[in-house]
Amino acid sequence: MLILAPYPLEDSKQAGGLSQRVLAIDSVFLNTRRTYVSCSFTKNVVKKRKHIFNNCSLLEINFFFHFFLLLKLVTSTKIVYSHTIGNAAKVIPFIFLFRRGNSKGRVLICDMHGVVPEECQMYNKKVKALFFKIVEKIVVEKSSYIVCVSNNMIDHFSRKYPSAKNKAFILPIFRVGGDEFECERKVANAYESIKIIYAGGTQPWQNFDEMLSIARKCLKKSDSGLKLSFEFWLPEKDREKYERLERSSESISFYSGSLKDVIRAYSTSSFGFILRDDDLINKVACPTKLIEYLQHDIIPIVKSNNIGDFNDLGMEYISVEELLALDFNRKCFERMIIRNREVFGKHCKHIEDGISKVKELVDA
Repeated sequence: MLILAPYPLEDSKQAGGLSQRVLAIDSVFLNTRRTYVSCSFTKNVVKKRKHIFNNCSLLEINFFFHFFLLLKLVTSTKIVYSHTIGNAAKVIPFIFLFRRGNSKGRVLICDMHGVVPEECQMYNKKVKALFFKIVEKIVVEKSSYIVCVSNNMIDHFSRKYPSAKNKAFILPIFRVGGDEFECERKVANAYESIKIIYAGGTQPWQNFDEMLSIARKCLKKSDSGLKLSFEFWLPEKDREKYERLERSSESISFYSGSLKDVIRAYSTSSFGFILRDDDLINKVACPTKLIEYLQHDIIPIVKSNNIGDFNDLGMEYISVEELLALDFNRKCFERMIIRNREVFGKHCKHIEDGISKVKELVDA
């Protein structure tokens, strides 16, 4: 089996969204012999092979310098699994080698991850947007199957490319090793001491500066009877930057750490920021942090509730306006936690069905 993606060998690289998806999907194929191919248009002039496990290795190559090696790799395998259309772009010259519909032959499965052309357009990267628009059309229409992280994503691609409807299936975002990091379930508390957490990056779509502004407003409004604190877990460089800039309150803290550290922090948190805008990118998404919040009984604080399929599944949340009102009702939040446990269960069922489908395709 050939997997088009860079395998995250270093612990420091395993926290990112792409890396977590790669590791999660890899956990489905532990008993399958597989080769990861990290193919670059500009880097990896010198070919490198790295051993990962007994039946798994990573090959770093350059598209132009190792073109025929890539062709050989594709033709010598039955299954090619590509993470993102960016990686799938490297095998477009060989797209005719893959089966479509019910025909027999080599299978190309593309894990879409997101809506790349629209993301590029949003940030005014017009050339990239045009490039990925072309790549996306070819990949979606010519792949054997496409994996989407939400039903809303399937609907999006089906509207753009009618042929996608019959080849798309859902496998939401999930994190490998969930049981290992499982925290004790929260019990109902009086919410006299409330910690609000955020764990993630500071990219524009995360609206991180808006989180900080909301935190400051809440602390100004809170009275002595409510102990309110905010904890932000960021990549090391971002943590250092915001620690220098934010010195106004002891109730706002910044941390960096491993996934285990973040999970421990979840166990003492009541609410979690996920301030996504109401746009296409978020409507089709399946944010890892939102799943982690639900898994650890953290009630999401949202700017828009149109995030992936979670609204359709019945997710409970509080809005930014409700947070700023500082109206914390214990019984209400107990009910929300119970409801979100049900939502998390539905999400897990979607994961089980998606994994079964992937295994079926690989074992066929």
